[in-house]
Amino acid sequence: MMYNGQSRFDILRNEEPYLLVLDTGREMTEKMSAMYHIVTTNCDNVLLSHFKEPYPCAVLISAEMDPHLVRRVSRQVASISSCSHIPMIYVVNELSEQVEIDALHSGFHEVILRSASEELFTLRIDLLINRLGKSYRRPRFLERVDEVLFENIEYSTFHVEDLAARLHMDRKTLYTRIKRDSGITPQIYIRNIRICRAAHLLKKGVLTVSEVAFQTGFSDVSYFSRCFKAYFRKTPSEFLAKYASE
Repeated sequence: MMYNGQSRFDILRNEEPYLLVLDTGREMTEKMSAMYHIVTTNCDNVLLSHFKEPYPCAVLISAEMDPHLVRRVSRQVASISSCSHIPMIYVVNELSEQVEIDALHSGFHEVILRSASEELFTLRIDLLINRLGKSYRRPRFLERVDEVLFENIEYSTFHVEDLAARLHMDRKTLYTRIKRDSGITPQIYIRNIRICRAAHLLKKGVLTVSEVAFQTGFSDVSYFSRCFKAYFRKTPSEFLAKYASE
């Protein structure tokens, strides 16, 4: 489904890019803050919660983190097909052939020294983003799911069971396929689609926040605002103001 020549993925990709950093300190954050909006954490559960659209433009994980945690995170991210375009970068204090081999086997795309300059960090990240992004294509199944959801976006009563029926599959099969391709449950996926459409409408600057909420299937404006902020890290009003000023 296209809106003004932009797909849902394009709309989300054009939001403020952010770099996701899993580290024990602030050195990497300070090094990259001039070029990227940085989100930091030292918790794997928090980091994995970011693997939904809008995705981070790249992920940096420090070798100073628990090795078991690092392997678990990298493998979990690699298992989500719609995250294949996100560069995973392993940041180490010392570089050796064995370290590189282990990192590549764990699903990382690049290994870089923590002592590398800001210019080298930026160059490596930008090259990876460009290379992986060009080869990425959303799974065809998710494109079909998006089409059905966009057709029914204004109906607050359109739920997982309705989506399964429209796709001619049972609820369990729908759950398995959406979870495999997106990393989230069908219920969350439907909510995210609604929020994405809401962002598109807010960008136009024609409708109020309440009108946008109702047109995207949210019957409760307060709930819509909470969901929107959790998704875009801005309230609908802040999002609207940002585009009104541009």
